[in-house]
Amino acid sequence: MIPIPFARGMATRNVEGYTSFDIDPLWHRNRPRGLSAVVRCMGDDDKIGLCLGSCVGWFDEVVVTCTPVDGDCTEEIVSSFTGSGRVKYFEYPFNLKPLPKYDYQREKWLDWGFHRVSNDSVHDMSYYTNWGMSLTRYSHVAPRWDVDHVLRSDVVGDGLKSRVLDHSHTFVRGVNVTDRSCVFADRDSLFYGFECRFRRADPFCFFPGSLTGAEGDSFLRVKSFDALAWQLTRGWLCSVYSLYRFLLGDVVFVREPLYFHLKYGVGGEKIPKAFHRGYWKDDGSVVPVRHGFSIPEVVINNG
Repeated sequence: MIPIPFARGMATRNVEGYTSFDIDPLWHRNRPRGLSAVVRCMGDDDKIGLCLGSCVGWFDEVVVTCTPVDGDCTEEIVSSFTGSGRVKYFEYPFNLKPLPKYDYQREKWLDWGFHRVSNDSVHDMSYYTNWGMSLTRYSHVAPRWDVDHVLRSDVVGDGLKSRVLDHSHTFVRGVNVTDRSCVFADRDSLFYGFECRFRRADPFCFFPGSLTGAEGDSFLRVKSFDALAWQLTRGWLCSVYSLYRFLLGDVVFVREPLYFHLKYGVGGEKIPKAFHRGYWKDDGSVVPVRHGFSIPEVVINNG
């Protein structure tokens, strides 16, 4: 029988009995003001260097969790950043349930029904994500700062960090790029997001999982059919909490893309294509982008 993982809050104990990988139920308490990021890796030694190199100076802490893959050099690359005192590395020695693949031609997910897994299993993506988040120490977390995200140094600073730390939820987006140098954007799919990347650590900050094995988001986007039990028990509490925070003005949207999304590694090697559309800025104006221009040269707005 497939368990329904939505009838409670965050799963803090795994059904396999690996006590060293249980999650502290009070992980979110007594935290100093600051911003932590969690970068999850699984055979991503081609991206982790770009990711950490761009963000380690902005986040107060970066927790790297890694599911080992034969021949992968992620740990060695991460170790070159640990001298800063901001980067921590943790190994997660469990195979994760494979997620369904996305068919870009038909624009649909494939094989949802074959990837069901309980959210209290060490093989579940949501449990893995929550475990990594519990290893952080600061008041605000970016639990899914993905390994294919390259932070844009031209738009981040102390002002933006203060803005994040002054709110409970911050939604940001990225720009899909088709090359490792982050020069060319994908004109067919420009933006990546909006998603709630930054959250204040509290009892509602967790990923409940889904019957498909994906993380599932307790703040927004929980599939109504799969999550019926969740909605009838804890889901409505999260919805009321989210509305409460929104009405308080505690939720902020940053329109200026904060990072480059290395889309070239998704669905096979992408053919670099220069972006040539207009680009919306925070003030509502449109900046024309000429074919071949790099994004950092034409999109500079600290908002």
